[in-house]
Parts: sequence; structure tokens; C-alpha cells
Amino acid sequence: MKSNKKVTSWEVVGALVAVLRRANGLTQLQLADEAKVGEDTLASVEQGRRPLKVDLARRLDTVLKSDGVLATTAAKLPNREKYPAFVQDYVEQEQKALTLLWYENHVIPGLLQTPDYVEQIYATPSTH
Repeated sequence: MKSNKKVTSWEVVGALVAVLRRANGLTQLQLADEAKVGEDTLASVEQGRRPLKVDLARRLDTVLKSDGVLATTAAKLPNREKYPAFVQDYVEQEQKALTLLWYENHVIPGLLQTPDYVEQIYATPSTH
């Protein structure tokens, strides 16, 4: 059965870090200590909740003897995925947007409403 969940590059890179860590016989705590990073940070990277930054990737490459694989991968992450998965679609739409236009014939749009106007709207019985 195929999952509809989007797999981000953060998750793929995190899985790679975990595989390399286990291949070197290290626990998350041991690798975190050797790479001079918090264990929670390393766990977040491995779980794909936090991006692997290039400076940390270089330190991990040194400890894991991975010949720059992680630093190269971290540097090549797509710009879109420099944001968490739940906002990626919004970032993409924002980048495409040139302007926002709409027409309201009965109400003033929310950002333009004054407190007096809002009070009046709620005080007036609905005609629907």
C-alpha cells in the first residue's frame, strides 16, 4: 500500500545520518558528543524534523568518516525544503503571488476594519 505522505529531503538526509551513525557503531548520544551538538538536535535531524546545516554536516562527516557526503548533501538541499514540510506549499504560493485582489460589495476586508465598524456589523441583524 502506497502512503500519501510527502517524504521530504530532510527525512532522507536524516535517515542517511542514522545509517552512517549505526554503521560506525555509535549511539545518538555518542555521536552528538563527538560532533559537539546536542543529542536532541541530532535526534531531530535524524527524524527529519530539522534540516542538516552544512557546518554540522562537516563535523558529522569527520566523526563518521563519510568523506564529505553529508556536507555535500546538506549544501544541495532544494531551497523549497529549507522550510518545514507543513509550510512548503504556502511558501511556494507566496513566491508565485504578484498581488492579491478581491472585491467585497457588502463588507470591508478584515485588515481594513476599524473597531467601530466591527461592532456595527455584529450589532446589525443578518438579512440572510
